[in-house]
Amino acid sequence: MNIVNSDGSVNISNNKSLASLKGMDSLSTLKELYVRDNPSLTNINELSTITFVRDLFINDNDSLSNFCGLYPILNEGRLGWKFHVTGNLLNPTRQQIIDNGPCITTDISENRKTIPLSFELHQNYPNPFNPTTTINYSLPQNGHTTLKIFDILGRNVSTLVNQQQTMGTYSIEFDRTNLPSGIYFYQLKINDYSQIKKMILLK
Repeated sequence: MNIVNSDGSVNISNNKSLASLKGMDSLSTLKELYVRDNPSLTNINELSTITFVRDLFINDNDSLSNFCGLYPILNEGRLGWKFHVTGNLLNPTRQQIIDNGPCITTDISENRKTIPLSFELHQNYPNPFNPTTTINYSLPQNGHTTLKIFDILGRNVSTLVNQQQTMGTYSIEFDRTNLPSGIYFYQLKINDYSQIKKMILLK
């Protein structure tokens, strides 16, 4: 699997028992690298030693969730042109790998969780609520995250989140039986991103 073809490409495909790319650390400069349809492959750490690859295709590897090996390639400009990562257990973008350090790992739920592609603050549910409601949000990158509740006068009545969080999807329950009925606002902030939504407490 680790032999470079005469055209400068390597094709690692349809290996049902392949769990890692052991032996790939002997490669240096590649024209094209294909890693496809390897259902047992969980990581591609050995790719980190490749000095240059023009086109990179990592597709349809059902168990692949660890992309640590791509960080030095992308961060140090060792990729020439194409970056195509789809159909795997996780599918981080090029920028997500660069932004989040040398290793991306995450817990994978049974519903084949993927890294969010954009920030998203969802409408709370139920709304109106009494006395509890749930707020869901998605983070495509790591960062210090705050989720705060404000009343209609702009006063901070509760801070639900104030900590460093990793990329992923989160669900927070808001329960404030001591607050009066009325309109409230919840604000999500992480790095340079901020979004506000309205909710109604109806007793």
